Amino acid sequence: MRIKAEKLENGKMRLEVALTSTETEEALRESRASVIEQLDLKVDELHPAEKLAKEQYDIDNFDAVVAVQMVETLLPAAIDQAGVVPAFLPEAQQNQLPKAGCSYSFSFVVTPKPAFELSFYGPVEVEVEPVQITDDQVRQVLVDIALRCCESSGEDQVQPDYSDEWIEEHLPFELSLEETKSTIREELMLSAKEKQKQVVRKAAVAELAKRFEGEIPAEVLEAARSSVLEEVNMALAQQGVDARDYFMGQEDVLNAHVSQRAYNVLAQGYTLDAVFKHAQLKLEKEDIDAWCATVASGQEASVVRKKMQQMGQGFLMREGAQRLKAGNWLADQAIVTERELS
Repeated sequence: MRIKAEKLENGKMRLEVALTSTETEEALRESRASVIEQLDLKVDELHPAEKLAKEQYDIDNFDAVVAVQMVETLLPAAIDQAGVVPAFLPEAQQNQLPKAGCSYSFSFVVTPKPAFELSFYGPVEVEVEPVQITDDQVRQVLVDIALRCCESSGEDQVQPDYSDEWIEEHLPFELSLEETKSTIREELMLSAKEKQKQVVRKAAVAELAKRFEGEIPAEVLEAARSSVLEEVNMALAQQGVDARDYFMGQEDVLNAHVSQRAYNVLAQGYTLDAVFKHAQLKLEKEDIDAWCATVASGQEASVVRKKMQQMGQGFLMREGAQRLKAGNWLADQAIVTERELS
């Protein structure tokens, strides 16, 4: 894949992407497999993808869907290869759909991500709930351990009488019931403190973003609004609710919510970018691994990293890692107080 970059007078950049016939054929094959997987089509000799797509999803032109998928996959890869950090993902301009055995090209215009500075980077004040580990929490962990022991041994799931003897029988790596409780309490405390750190980071970013005074370009705001609106629609769809019915007669409320949410997301992101630069932080491999772990959903961080690199989403991964590191730095500088328990 060859990339030709042209800087435009308005500060944007036009990227022209050209593929050889071999590259086009390979990209189409990968996109076809991806679409089949996404649509969960059970393809075989008697049931080709085109037929199943028409029957199950009323898709008349399956090849066109594959072509669109191909370009949507190549577009971020082209941006990453060009070394551009976009404000949002643009749409490709295509004169014709790609065909197997033929070379192919498309172009698009990228709006680079704007950079902002804050007037003041002093520490913010954050108030959080104190970390507390109760006896009930410890006991619930013991209950969970007992249930797993019953499942693995085929015993009836009854509430055991926890004792040193029960610990010796089921948890031979522990010496006594009290030591087991102490270990559980320490693990719960570590987990609770990590969650508190996440709360501090989130609150510190939101607080510092109040100092953001930059003027976000209208097209960047509109792209963010579209993303937020899509998130709202998807969240409601997962609950079996149609967004149009849910917000009928309340369109102004929806638009206000979406606009405010979009602005907050952008302002906080640009604030973290400014912090990363101001603090002269450096992005390390460990930072990327840490960010990948936050979005891994049960996968290994290395798997997420490799997948995003293969999909050409390296710029998204690096941006996320930089912002996470900036957020942690900001949390470390914050003045944190714990609320008094009533």
